[in-house]
Amino acid sequence: NMWKWSKSYIFLSLVFALIPPIFSLITLYANRFFINSLFDKNKNLFLYFIIYFFVDFIVVIFLGLLNKKFFVLQNTIQMKYQYILYAKNMEIDYENVENSEMNNDFVIAFNDTITNNCAPVNIINTIFSLIAAFIGFVLYGAIISSISIYLLIVILLIGVLSYVFNLSNQKYFEKNKEEITLLDRKLGYIYSTSENYEFAKDIRIYNYKRLFFPIYDSIKKLRILWEKKLSFNRLCFNLIMSILLFLQSALTYFFAYRMLKNNMLF
Repeated sequence: NMWKWSKSYIFLSLVFALIPPIFSLITLYANRFFINSLFDKNKNLFLYFIIYFFVDFIVVIFLGLLNKKFFVLQNTIQMKYQYILYAKNMEIDYENVENSEMNNDFVIAFNDTITNNCAPVNIINTIFSLIAAFIGFVLYGAIISSISIYLLIVILLIGVLSYVFNLSNQKYFEKNKEEITLLDRKLGYIYSTSENYEFAKDIRIYNYKRLFFPIYDSIKKLRILWEKKLSFNRLCFNLIMSILLFLQSALTYFFAYRMLKNNMLF
């Protein structure tokens, strides 16, 4: 579908996936060049820095414009998927209109299309991110292994642990997604009923507020409880990731310091 709707989105997805490893490598060697030039007292260092800064500034502006176009295309694709969902919802057999399971599936699918994490979009982004990650792994693996094979092993180990914790965090959400969706559906029903013009007279005559508010409060409390659980889970994940990244940075600086001390750096 995305290839049919927008080939440029596919191309831009690939470009934005490849930018981080390529830019990181350029920055790494640029910093090395400037530091060496500083030690060698290169007279043209200031000119080189101005040129590098100017080119970097132009590239950032260009990528910013591309990024704007990228998100417009992404939102357009997500809206097309919403249209498909609405069309499908109007075509299903009448007996399934009140089917609770089908309604849950529709809400889950629709919620997916209104976020920046839309599954069909994510499939493309993930494939290209894997390609970029593999390229980055080969490039940086070669650089890091030239410094220390032990540092490479530690970084790989931290990467594997990060993946395991991230997978566990995602599985926790997926495991409880249906229950959360059901609560959202109930809240959505109360919202839509209270705002529906057809029910406005009955709500006021029969004081439905006394019925709706206690139900709304009980559902809202359950939804807030789930949000707290999800937030706590994210907090634990972010804390673990911060510790792992700190260890990785500490080990990297340790090896860099040792090489600098032994005149092995640059």
